[in-house]
This record gives sequence, C-alpha cells and structure tokens, in this order.
Amino acid sequence: MFSDDLNEIFELEASAMAKRNDLINRIRKKLDGFRSKFRIINEIKIGLFEDDKGKFIKLSFFTGRGFSINNRFLEELTEIMETESYNQIFVDTDKLEIDFFYK
Repeated sequence: MFSDDLNEIFELEASAMAKRNDLINRIRKKLDGFRSKFRIINEIKIGLFEDDKGKFIKLSFFTGRGFSINNRFLEELTEIMETESYNQIFVDTDKLEIDFFYK
C-alpha cells in the first residue's frame, strides 16, 4: 500500500537525519579543542555532501581578520578528521574551505 511505503520512507529519512546530526555533533566536539588553539576562528560550518567525486565533509572557516591556512593548521586538522578513513583533501585557501573525501 502507498501509506506503508510512505511511512517507511519517512522513517528512513528520520533515521538518516538523526545519523547525520550525530556525525556533525561528533565532528563539532572534536573541533572544539582545535578552535581553542586557533583563536582567530570565529565559526566553523560543517557540511556533508556527495557529488560525482564521492562523499565528503566540507569545513568552512570564518575568521574576524586576515587568516590563511598554513601547514600547522592543516596537519592538526587532518589528525582530527580521522586520517585513516579519508583518501583525498581539497583545500580552497581563498574561501577558507577544506573538503575531506572519504573512502
């Protein structure tokens, strides 16, 4: 019946949304200590995406003044983002965004 299928779809969507929020919260907790080291960062936005290149987590950094992504920043961040489970990163220094593509 349509109603059974519809209910199942909404249950799956609710479950997926709960897992998505859980993952974002886990990442946010890991990044809290990172933010305290780099006090210039006002906010970090976390996005979960999938495109033709694969599944990835996008981190966008918002700062109050001039900031650039340097090696120390990137090294500490890549450790937090579970280096053993992603296979590629893309750094956009102009937008202060980093994409972590996962296997």
